[in-house]
Amino acid sequence: MRRRIRVEYTWNGSSWLTTTVVRYIYDGNLVIQERSLSPQLLPQDAVTYTRGRDLSGSVQGAGGIGGLLARTDNGQLIAGSSSAHAYYHCDGNGNVTCLINTNQGIIAKYLYDPFGGVLSQSGPLAAANLARFSSKEFHPNSRLVYYLYRHFDPGSQRWQTRDPLGDASFFRAQIRRDRRHAPALFKERLKPAYAFVSNDAIDYIDPLGLNVYKVQLPSSVSGSVDHRQVVGDDGKGGCYILEFYPKKKCWVCLFGATLVGPGEVSVQMIKNQSASDYISANGLNVVATVDTDYIYFYPSGDSVDSLLAQDAAQEGQLGSPNYVLLWNDCGTIANSWLKHARDVVKQAEDSAPGGGDPGFPW
Repeated sequence: MRRRIRVEYTWNGSSWLTTTVVRYIYDGNLVIQERSLSPQLLPQDAVTYTRGRDLSGSVQGAGGIGGLLARTDNGQLIAGSSSAHAYYHCDGNGNVTCLINTNQGIIAKYLYDPFGGVLSQSGPLAAANLARFSSKEFHPNSRLVYYLYRHFDPGSQRWQTRDPLGDASFFRAQIRRDRRHAPALFKERLKPAYAFVSNDAIDYIDPLGLNVYKVQLPSSVSGSVDHRQVVGDDGKGGCYILEFYPKKKCWVCLFGATLVGPGEVSVQMIKNQSASDYISANGLNVVATVDTDYIYFYPSGDSVDSLLAQDAAQEGQLGSPNYVLLWNDCGTIANSWLKHARDVVKQAEDSAPGGGDPGFPW
């Protein structure tokens, strides 16, 4: 799905003339260099992007939003110019607000409306720099923002192509895959297929997956203990991490087992990073999952993920359940949480019209 080449033309009255050819170099799904060519297709300047961690805390977990560090004009760099490098500054939503040079002077500045429309821009690099709203590439001729899989129009505040669920063939394929999810899929399909983050670009982001995972921590984190924890999406684009540890580190060996004392549960809530991205960023090994895709309670419409996140927060508040942790007991407790998640999924399915099998004719 990545765009490899961008070619632009102009009409001279009798034929189309090539005006711009840009080739993109990627690291995963992120552009790290744009190589521009002249109309005669001769090598010309290139722009290189230096990237760091985005809003997810990883390099690509949030699609690179908020992760831009620097922009380098390779032509000026080869010429030895001190203005070859410019450095990005972003707001809390990952929108580029300004660029500064090596002397800390502002050379580009942008102000946006809530949906990414540029209210004002200033500075000698403001037009040349294309990484703007959501740290994504802005195309001046079409006025669209490129999000890798879809183009967004800040003027009309909507996507240019619809959500995949809006496509009838995709919708029917999902129903055939699992008819139990038909009511929730149908409800999702009724939502505006072109809407950008439910028309609330200040408070929401597009969530990146809806599953509950049981994971095994790598030995570099847990030491020699075969430790388990639960990671799940919160239904709002973030995730929660449930930890099961001894309340007091009373390590006592007994017949090869390690008695560690009273158990303690803690929960960590992470914003703007899905469970799958958290797992990938921390090198965790998934040992069990509970599928919660498109599962909602009817008629309330609450997602399973949001309800499980609330349950996880309550577990963390309890803090010290009345149990004793033995070797691998964290895995047993994680299994009980996954069973709870499956029970919640079943309740949501049973609450659907027709008791989870509505018999829709798709």
